[in-house]
Amino acid sequence: MAKSSTSEPQGGQRKVWRWLLSLVVLLVALVGAERVVRWAVRSTSLPTGQAEWIWASIDEGQTEPQTFYLVRDFNLDFRIKKARLLCLADEEYVAIVNGTQVGGGRFFGQDALDEYAVRRFLKRGRNRLVIEARSSRGDGGLLLSLEVEGAEKSKTIVSDGSWQVLRHQERGLGRARETIPEGEAPVVWGQPPMGRWPLPTTVRRRPTTPELLIGAEPGSPIRVRRGGEEAVWKRFDPDVPHSEGLGPWVTFDWGRPVTGYLALEYPIEQSPVALVYLGEQLPDPTVSRPAAVLAGLEGGWLWSDALPQRFRYATVLVRGGTVTGAMVYLTNPGKSAELIPADEEAMGVFGLRSKNLRTPLENEFRRELHGFAGTTGREDL
Repeated sequence: MAKSSTSEPQGGQRKVWRWLLSLVVLLVALVGAERVVRWAVRSTSLPTGQAEWIWASIDEGQTEPQTFYLVRDFNLDFRIKKARLLCLADEEYVAIVNGTQVGGGRFFGQDALDEYAVRRFLKRGRNRLVIEARSSRGDGGLLLSLEVEGAEKSKTIVSDGSWQVLRHQERGLGRARETIPEGEAPVVWGQPPMGRWPLPTTVRRRPTTPELLIGAEPGSPIRVRRGGEEAVWKRFDPDVPHSEGLGPWVTFDWGRPVTGYLALEYPIEQSPVALVYLGEQLPDPTVSRPAAVLAGLEGGWLWSDALPQRFRYATVLVRGGTVTGAMVYLTNPGKSAELIPADEEAMGVFGLRSKNLRTPLENEFRRELHGFAGTTGREDL
């Protein structure tokens, strides 16, 4: 009997369908396996447990720097034996427990969580955890876990959708006994690994801010100049008010290298944006990378760096306002050494560090420098 002329094409079609079906089954299996792996990692080895990356909502395409607060109130109905705070933020955070700043950090593309022993800052009853979150480019993420243990009970607070976002300064914000306006809900990006954020599997112990500080009074600069290289230095008197501001380009000099948290004052009615350059030698903003970015809060008047740094000079380029003064909260140089960013770890984009990679904000400031004395005609602008 002769073979059917249609048997060969039909056999080929069946092979194609079997191949496609096998591919679909494989894809489904891979997706299922990936979910199982994620669940297994979160439930066993991830230090932050069920914590999710959260942030404030921003408009699509927004690249402006922003600062806001993430706030979470909680109750503890047991005696506290120990407590630790784990935190990681892209780009920057300052952690405040019941009104006391306990630490701060910046994202350098690593996956290590900052760990703080915070038992002495907590109390039985109502508590408040505040994170001042900052980003030089607008978007970002916060991952956090607060673990509190008692003799027979424990409680864990994680970053998730239950937090509140506040975009302005509020009186008594850090103290749980003070009532604050209801904020907006955060954006929840999801649990790690997520996008550019890897699995944070390692933890590094950090001293708390009170453990670092020395002396009761902040250190004031001894002189100041308004403008570029051709500007004249003048004595700086911290007791003389500068409510009119010190200009869009100002440099402070402490007379010697100091170690600590730089703080800058600005008028309460303003929300300035500024690039901050630090150095033991006089920084040149036309070639240097900024050490920090200031994005003022509505209703605020004081910005403080998230990390201690060592410097003599602080040059501040301001847009949309001015600064009225500067000070440094002095810290123990030895204890601060591990926290001070290396030169190559100046503010950057997505944790990348490159002398040729500049943010839109930096480029905008550099264009504006052309109008200042001492910079016109510079080829490296």
